Amino acid sequence: MRYRKFFGVIAVAATFIAAASTLSAQNNSDCSEGDKQGLCVRTALVTFDRGTESWQADVLPQFGGFTAEETGGFPGAQGHFIANGVFGAVLYNKIDPRFIGGLSRLKIVTVSTDLKSNKIVTEGTTTPTPRHLVLSLRSHALARTPYVYASVEYDLGNIQPTQDWKTYVVSFTPGSTELPNGWAGYGSDDPVTGAPRLPAGITFADVLAQVDEVAFTTFQTGFFYDPGDFDLNFDNIRLTRECNQLLDTHCR
Repeated sequence: MRYRKFFGVIAVAATFIAAASTLSAQNNSDCSEGDKQGLCVRTALVTFDRGTESWQADVLPQFGGFTAEETGGFPGAQGHFIANGVFGAVLYNKIDPRFIGGLSRLKIVTVSTDLKSNKIVTEGTTTPTPRHLVLSLRSHALARTPYVYASVEYDLGNIQPTQDWKTYVVSFTPGSTELPNGWAGYGSDDPVTGAPRLPAGITFADVLAQVDEVAFTTFQTGFFYDPGDFDLNFDNIRLTRECNQLLDTHCR
C-alpha cells in the first residue's frame, strides 16, 4: 500500500511538472520575441506589404489621402501620404490593437517610423517649409469639452522639405505620472497662460492606460501654421512593448 501511494505521488508530481513545463513553453512562445533578462519583448511592425493595415490620413478625400504602394519603400512597399492645402499632416490608427490599448503597465514602450519627404511647401508656392514629426498618443475617453481627446505628445525631430529616408524613434516608461522630459500634454488650456496642457487630474500614465488612437503628425502643440502641400512616404511603423516575462499579459 505504501509503495502504491508513493508511486502515485511521483506520477502526480510528474504530471504537474509536465503541465508546468508546457505552460511555461506556451508563455515563452507568446512572449519570447527578442528576450531580455526577465523581460518579454513584443514588436508590432507595419511595412505596408499587406496594404495600409488601418493607417489613415486625417484629410478629406478632395485634399489628399494615404495609400500603400508596392515599391519605393525602405525597402519594398511603403505608405504614400499626400495632402494639399492643409495646415498639417496627420497619419493615424485607431483600429489595430497592436498599437492601442492599455500601455501604462508596461516597463518600456518604443515607437518608431521611417519617413521620406518628397515635398513640403507653403500652399500655392514653391517655398520649402520644414516641419517637425510629432508622436501623439490619444485618449478620446479622457476628453474634456470642447476638446475631442486628451493626449501626450513627443517631438521626434525635424522633417526637411525634401529628405531621404530617416528613422524617428522614442522610448519611454509609460507608468510615469509626471510628463517625461520632452513630452507635452494636450486636452485643456492653462487658465493663466492659455498654453495647452493635460486636463486637470489627468496624468501621463492615465492617458497611456487608455490609448485609443496613435498618430504621427506635423502639428506641434501650441503652434499655428499656414496651409501647405505635403508628399511623404512612411515605412516600418513599429511599437515595441517590454514587460515582466510570464507575469504580465500586456505584451500579448
